[in-house]
Amino acid sequence: RASLHLPLVTVGSLKPLRNPEVCERYAPQGWKAADFGPAEWVAADIWFKQNVAIFVLNMPNDVKRLEAISARLAELNLTFERIEGVDVTAKGALAAARRDGLIPGSFDAIKAQASARAPYQDIGGIVGTVGCAAAHLKAMGSAAAAPRPLALILEDDAMLADDFPARLRRLLQSEAPCDWESISLKSKCPYGACVSPRLSRVLPDENEPADRCRHGVNYGFYAMLYRVSALPRIREQLSDVVWDDTRPHCLDIDVALASISDKVPYYAVPSMQRDAFLTEGDHGSSRMDKNREGVYVNLADEEEQASEEEKLLNEAWSTASATDSEATLTTTTNEPSAMSSFFHKFFHPQASDPLPTTTSGVA
Repeated sequence: RASLHLPLVTVGSLKPLRNPEVCERYAPQGWKAADFGPAEWVAADIWFKQNVAIFVLNMPNDVKRLEAISARLAELNLTFERIEGVDVTAKGALAAARRDGLIPGSFDAIKAQASARAPYQDIGGIVGTVGCAAAHLKAMGSAAAAPRPLALILEDDAMLADDFPARLRRLLQSEAPCDWESISLKSKCPYGACVSPRLSRVLPDENEPADRCRHGVNYGFYAMLYRVSALPRIREQLSDVVWDDTRPHCLDIDVALASISDKVPYYAVPSMQRDAFLTEGDHGSSRMDKNREGVYVNLADEEEQASEEEKLLNEAWSTASATDSEATLTTTTNEPSAMSSFFHKFFHPQASDPLPTTTSGVA
């Protein structure tokens, strides 16, 4: 019988959570709605509105989900900004996402899909997961410009608890370590170390190989809290991992962030805790639905269209740049530049009106 030789691996902790007695509990002491007095409710409401900006991810066709979360946030007297989700199952959607800067041109969807279907990765369809990752990164980009120090990005099936503002304020004031930059307010299969009654420090699972993105733990991006000042860096680090077409498990954005949690101060609330910050709706998973629909998406055609558009864009850019460089820097005409006209037509192909002209005579 032939012997099977396996490579030596570094083995991490086999305990999902170190110090489990600290936070791996169904009912941490206190923090029911009745534990917050009137003064704390008022202070928390003021604090929340001054410090937290809310963003809700929602697909164009998920009307019921938007209605549900809108009603819930209205009950809590909280406002939000809707971020439209990314659907790459429609014809031409991948090229459009590339054109909008949501998916980098370096990401090879065909290569990623082939790897995902190989026995070693064993994922199946990925187009829903690609769209989900692009949408979260899009929301992080919008949140990075928020006028408040904290940003809360919600998936549209997250139903916040009645005492959410007071609960969040107390968490940050009494339990969150000073170095935190991101917090998942509901994390399934947590892996890391308990640091307070309601928080674990997320760590990469060294028992899982890096080329599978340390997959298998710390699931859930239902409600993500970020320090706005850290978001540009976190988004850049996360993008580098997510769009690695050799590691399709990293397209799961929650898995991807956990895989680099040795570089990003990332904490999480274990989902087993009953006095939760939020619950999930019963609408099912849009991502998984899209992955199933994606079976019928011809990624080769989509990639070909995306490549052709990129080629045309580069050629037109060169032509427009050459035309503009021949023009004098000062002009008496109020016509838009060749480059401006090109981009107007390229990004607004349905528009029939020309670019508006300027009164100064400079486009």
